[in-house]
Amino acid sequence: ERVVNRRGKVVIATGGSIVMEPTTYEFLRDLTRTVFLRATPEAHWNRVVAQGDTRPMRDRPDAMEQLRSLLDERAPFYGQAELTVDTMDRPPGDVADAVVATLRA
Repeated sequence: ERVVNRRGKVVIATGGSIVMEPTTYEFLRDLTRTVFLRATPEAHWNRVVAQGDTRPMRDRPDAMEQLRSLLDERAPFYGQAELTVDTMDRPPGDVADAVVATLRA
């Protein structure tokens, strides 16, 4: 709340689980511009692995299926964001430019 109520423009990058906190997600949707950065489960997986983080998958042979299930469960909530931007096969700079251009329009 402190960050949202500050003057000036800020970007708040939340984890994907924020949508499962109804009060917090509603607060953000009411007072900010919300953007869902969409990617396939495989892309999420590859990004995490490329960062060297294997914790979510360690000792879990069904981790990819769990990720798919998690994203499916959250999809209706992600769809409540003001803007959805597909991040597949796009460099981060292009994604950022698309978000800024769309929000300015």
